[in-house]
Amino acid sequence: MPDEAAADEAPPIPDGVVLIARRNKRTHYLLPTKDSTFCDVPCEHVMLDSGCNSILIPFPKDRTHLSRFRGEGFVWTISAPSGTGAVHSPVLKITNSMDNVGAMSFPTFNFQAEMPFLRFHLGSEESRWLVQNHPQKIGPRGRDALNAFLDLLDEDDDEIEGRSIALLGQMLLKNLCVFQFGRVMYVMQQSSTDQLMNPTTVASRCLRFADYHKEGFEHFNDLHDDDIDLYDEDGDMDEEEE
Repeated sequence: MPDEAAADEAPPIPDGVVLIARRNKRTHYLLPTKDSTFCDVPCEHVMLDSGCNSILIPFPKDRTHLSRFRGEGFVWTISAPSGTGAVHSPVLKITNSMDNVGAMSFPTFNFQAEMPFLRFHLGSEESRWLVQNHPQKIGPRGRDALNAFLDLLDEDDDEIEGRSIALLGQMLLKNLCVFQFGRVMYVMQQSSTDQLMNPTTVASRCLRFADYHKEGFEHFNDLHDDDIDLYDEDGDMDEEEE
């Protein structure tokens, strides 16, 4: 008779696999876990997208997470992505003049990767907060850019919500191998692919892992951000969408 406790154990992650994402009903490939952090900034929802050429993270609800980036060595730059829609949400990019800004961490997968920069999506509320609380850190150009964005919204009596899903693209994936099989996407170190078993077998095991964790992930199938596509890396506020 099978051991019921063993049946409740999480399926193991296949050897060499560093990340696993499961497709939801909105066709987004999301990590089925909620313990990801970006430079110690927690983010419950992370989407893998090999078509995204950078990374985009929800602005932290707990603003104290930004405290470690206020020193003189950190540079805050306001830019605008080539997003969809009539109004493009701005982005706060944080770099370190001397080194990487920190690491992204995925504890369930026991995987970390260095981050050369952070990119935070800014909605209306986040933009106002930066202008009011960190005018010196974002500088005159950043203040002007955010005020222009807010003025444009005021003209239409509109508000733009901040993102709730981190978009993880080529900033990380360019150095890894990405495999997509139907409902599952998995990521491996390039060195691990030399001993790779049948990719379909690996996909099947990854899907079992993802489905196990997805069961406790409330609203997994409905997760979606409207402003989700076509983000460039360092667009300026006045650039035209190509």
